[in-house]
Amino acid sequence: MQTFNKSPVSVKGLPAFQMDSRQGWVLQAPWGSGNSGILTFAAELDTEMAASWYEAHEPDFWKETAWAVGFTEHPIGADDVFMDVDTGPVLFEFGSVASGFGIGAANTVGRLDHVVPLTLEAVACAWPSPFGFLVPGIMGKVGADSWSLGEVALLFCMTRPNQTDTVISFSGDIPGIVWGLLAFYWGVGLLFIVLELRGIRRIIARHRASKRNTVEPD
Repeated sequence: MQTFNKSPVSVKGLPAFQMDSRQGWVLQAPWGSGNSGILTFAAELDTEMAASWYEAHEPDFWKETAWAVGFTEHPIGADDVFMDVDTGPVLFEFGSVASGFGIGAANTVGRLDHVVPLTLEAVACAWPSPFGFLVPGIMGKVGADSWSLGEVALLFCMTRPNQTDTVISFSGDIPGIVWGLLAFYWGVGLLFIVLELRGIRRIIARHRASKRNTVEPD
């Protein structure tokens, strides 16, 4: 880790995303997904350095709005909108992989002020499929020739232990997207309940009508 913490590999206190191993040139500056991925494991090797990297990571990559919070894939305000299979979908600067692995990164350095809202968003955005891991797994196999293990990775990140002696508790507001999705799920659930109740009422009404129209034999 010491090698990644000094020039030319270190860029603004963070390991570069990609280097030219022969020339020692930085090919790509730090990305959110790379930072979060490294920080998920870094504290197990060097707690102080991991905490230092996280402090350097937060100012340029942690974004808060009224409707969502999370880690951006590129530094906040950058014009770069590039995304690929490693970054996952990037929406309004928020990186899905950067934020997903950010849960693990924040857990290892005791940043519950980041862990809690990120976890709430991840759970709220996780629309359950009727066949468990089968549907996303097949989608990954068809789309990228690789079985999708996103849920397993999220569970791993959510259970990373704190490697430091300090904890910063969560005391902020729950992101608006969590309440919005919760209302959507409730609305869809209530809609299905109402439709089922109406269907049952129609069946009962038809049954009663058929009984009234039945002519009893003398």
